[in-house]
Amino acid sequence: MQKRKIFLLATSGLLLAVFLFFIFYSLFFVKQTLRTAQDYFANLLAVEQQAGNVENFRRKVNQFDSLASIVSKKTNSPKITRFAGFIHLLKQHLTGKHKYMLVFQNSEEIRATGGFMGSFALLELNEGRIKELNFYDIYDADGQFELQVEAPAGVKEYLSSGEGHRLPDANWHPDFPSSGQKIIKFMDESGFKNIDGVVAINLETVEKLLDIVAGVYLPDYGMTITSDNFYSVARADRETYFSGSKAKKDFLKNLFNNLKIKLSQLNSDQQKELLQSLIHELKRKNLQFYSKNPDIQKNFEQLKIAGQLATTNYQLLYLVESNVGINKANKNISREVKIDLDQGSDLKILFSNKNQNLDYINYQRLISNPESEVQNIKINNESLEAWNEEIITNSKGEKFKQIGFLAPVPANKTSTVQIQLLSSNSQLPIAIYKQPGLTPTPYTIINKKEIQSFVLEKDLIIN
Repeated sequence: MQKRKIFLLATSGLLLAVFLFFIFYSLFFVKQTLRTAQDYFANLLAVEQQAGNVENFRRKVNQFDSLASIVSKKTNSPKITRFAGFIHLLKQHLTGKHKYMLVFQNSEEIRATGGFMGSFALLELNEGRIKELNFYDIYDADGQFELQVEAPAGVKEYLSSGEGHRLPDANWHPDFPSSGQKIIKFMDESGFKNIDGVVAINLETVEKLLDIVAGVYLPDYGMTITSDNFYSVARADRETYFSGSKAKKDFLKNLFNNLKIKLSQLNSDQQKELLQSLIHELKRKNLQFYSKNPDIQKNFEQLKIAGQLATTNYQLLYLVESNVGINKANKNISREVKIDLDQGSDLKILFSNKNQNLDYINYQRLISNPESEVQNIKINNESLEAWNEEIITNSKGEKFKQIGFLAPVPANKTSTVQIQLLSSNSQLPIAIYKQPGLTPTPYTIINKKEIQSFVLEKDLIIN
C-alpha cells in the first residue's frame, strides 16, 4: 500500500512537471513566435520581401502549432484554444497558393454583411509571400457579368431595376459564408477566376488604421489622407461612373502602397495598438472571412470571424438593415431597440431609427427561428398589411425565418417599428446578433418587470 502511494505521488508529480514544462515552454515560444511574426509582417508589408524571414517564421509557426495544440488540450482554456487556432490559421496560409478577394464595404450605405461593395482587391499569396495585389472598382467586374439571376426579396423590388441579382448586391444574404459563395460565383462569371475566399473589410476598419498611423501623405495627390477625409476623397459618384475608369482604383493602390510602408515602420506601442484594434474590429464583425477550403473555413468559424448565421438552442433575434435608397444616409442614423418578454408566448420588439441626414430608405429584416410566427407589424403605430416572409438557409443548409419589409426614415425624423412575434422558444435565453457595419446599438430587455440594458457591440446571449 505504501509503495502504491509513493507511486501515485511520483506519477502526479511527473504529470505536474510535464504540465508546467508545457506551460513555460509555450510561453517561451509565444514570445519567440510573436517576435518572428513581427519580422515577418514587417517584411510582408515592405516593398521588398525577404524570403529568409518567411522561412524562419514558417518554421517557428510549425513548431508552435504542434505545441499550442497540446497545451490547449491540457489547459482547456478558451483563450489558449483561440490563440492556437490563429496559429494554425497562419500555418495554413504560409504554404501553397491562396487567392483572396478583399471586399471594401461602405457602412454609410449599409447592407446585410456590412455595407455597399464599392471596391475590391485581389490578393495572391504564394508560400506566405504576397505575389500580387490589384485594386478594382466593383463595376469593373459587374460590367462583364451577363447571367440573368433571380433576385431575392428586397433586391428584386428596390435594387435590381429588372436586371436580376448582380455583383454589387451579392452580399445581400445575412450569412456571410452564403454571401461569400455568391460573390465568388458572380466573380467567376465575370471573368475573375480561381478565387479561394472572400475577406470583407468595413470602412470603419480602414479609418482605424489611418488613425493609428496618424494619416498617410500621398505625394501624387499632394494631400494627407486621414480617417476624417478618407471616404470623401475615395468616393466615386456612381451616377457619373463609366466602365474602365481608373480614378478610384489608382487612388486605393496609391494609398495602400504608402500605408503599408507606414505600417512596417510602427514602433512596439503602435504595433500593440494595431493588434488590439484588429481584435476589436473582429469582435464587432467589421472584418469577416470566408474560404472555399473546408478546413480553413472550419477554422474561421471556430475563431468566430466567419460572420456565419448559425442555429442555436436559443431564441434567435437578428435585426438586419439594408439601405436601398442608393445614398449614404447611414452616417448619421442612430437606433435604439426594446424587447418586451412579458407577453406570455409573444415577444414584442420595438426599435427606432433617428435620422439626422438624408432620407433613409431601409429594407428591414428580422431573422429568427424557423417556427416563429409574426402576429403583427406596426410602422409609426400604423399596422402593416403585408410583408415578405420566407424560410432561408445558411451555407450549411440550416433553416431560419426571414421577415422583410420597407421601413423608410425621412430626413430629420424618427421612425418606429413594432413586431409582435409568437415563438415556442420564448422561454429560452435570447441570442442577439449584431449586424456588421452598424454602430453600437442601445438595447433594453423587459422581462417580468425586470429591466436589463446594454449596448450591443457583438453577438450576445441574454438569459
